[in-house]
Amino acid sequence: RDLHYPLRRQRQMCIRDRYQRRVRGSTLKQNAMSRYIVMFKAGTSSEKIENVIRDLQQHGAKIENRYTIIPGFSAVLSEAHVNNLSSHPEIESIEEDGTVTAS
Repeated sequence: RDLHYPLRRQRQMCIRDRYQRRVRGSTLKQNAMSRYIVMFKAGTSSEKIENVIRDLQQHGAKIENRYTIIPGFSAVLSEAHVNNLSSHPEIESIEEDGTVTAS
């Protein structure tokens, strides 16, 4: 049993809520680019991940890092890319990348 599941699920819901609020009230253009971390569900095949990455690159996204221990990558994506990825069945989360500090 995954003991971290409730915390991870709560984090995902917060991210999803934050994303939905940002998109609903967004005045950003569809071509504005930001850096995101995209995570796939556990057990997603590397073929499916590579297909998603290839598709994004063909549509103008810039892949920055590919993660090997956890299934995911970081990339510079437009809002349109994020909207398309959010409906993908293999995607676990999409987070805007940023700096975390502790006080």
